[in-house]
Formats: sequence, structure tokens, C-alpha cells
Amino acid sequence: MRRALSMGMAVHHQLIRSNHDADSFLCNLLVQMYGKCGALDEANCVLARIPQRDVFTWTFIISAYSRSLKGCDPLKEKGGAATGERRGGKSKRSFLGNFLIERMAYIEGKRREAIGIGNR
Repeated sequence: MRRALSMGMAVHHQLIRSNHDADSFLCNLLVQMYGKCGALDEANCVLARIPQRDVFTWTFIISAYSRSLKGCDPLKEKGGAATGERRGGKSKRSFLGNFLIERMAYIEGKRREAIGIGNR
């Protein structure tokens, strides 16, 4: 994983040197790469520089945080168990995963509703 991160950082530095570091498409790929490598600080730095964030941008950053569980922890904020503990027979990872799946399904339903696709 460290080698992949080193190679990704080298690519990122090359993009900066070639003035392509403001390209939304390339920045989205950098956010995805840093997220998969667990480098959330770097992913957030790139995210802050993206001029136009889209659904891909948010998907990549949400995926990065859900992988690391460093993001907002709903159980902890509501006085839940400490990291690594289980609550109600389910781990926090499955709780967060289920939460994200439900939100994405809701967003997809709203998108379909907006463009006129849905139950008829």
C-alpha cells in the first residue's frame, strides 16, 4: 500500500508541475486514489481544490471515509460504544455501511423522480 501511495503522490506532483492539478476529472481520480490508500488528509487537500465537485467527487470521499471509519461516527456522537465494540450484535462498520447504502438509495430515488423514471 505504501508503494502505491508513493507512486500516486509522484503522479500528483507531476500533475501540479504540468498545471493539470485543477482539472476536476483528474482531481476526482486523485481523491479516489488517496482514499483507497487511506491517506484522508491528502484526499481532503485535493477535494478542497476541486473547482466543481460532482457526484463522483462525493462518492470517492464518502468511500474513503467509510473505509477508514475516521469520519463522522453516528454511534459515537449519540453516546455509542467505543471504537471496535459492537452494539446490538452489529458492528459499527455494518451500521455505517447500511446508513450509506440507505442514503444512496434515497438519493437515487430522488434523481429518478426528478427525471421522470420510476413507478408508473
